[in-house]
Amino acid sequence: MTFFQSDIIKGDIQEMLELQQFCFRSAMNFVLLDKDRKLEYFEALEKLIEKQKIFYARAKLSDDPEAKSVVDTMKQGVIMLGATPNTTIEEMFDELVQKVASMKKQTEAGGWRPSPCLLLCFRDRAINQIQINLIKSYVIRRSKA
Repeated sequence: MTFFQSDIIKGDIQEMLELQQFCFRSAMNFVLLDKDRKLEYFEALEKLIEKQKIFYARAKLSDDPEAKSVVDTMKQGVIMLGATPNTTIEEMFDELVQKVASMKKQTEAGGWRPSPCLLLCFRDRAINQIQINLIKSYVIRRSKA
């Protein structure tokens, strides 16, 4: 069985897709959301990033060539997002978790109001590139099977 044929991996990918869709909708309307909905958005982002961290760790530990390809694609994606070649995926995930936690804490205190540009940049960095690369890799592999 290949990495992407695993029921656990398939389930994780499906859950990440659902979280991604929620996060995209929420990010696009963030300024219109009330405090509770904003916090729900941050919680979904945290959950998505944690799922991505686990997915990455599984792919990194796998001997499957398709999983190795996903790891390489993720590494390239981090560099394309402006990180140095020495930045690890784990460091990027940790940085994202810290940023989301900080924004969540400030929102709880009623003091964080992001600009729409910041939201789009954060959304793209946190979700778009890495998640889209993961999903494209999965879809391409499924179509070849």
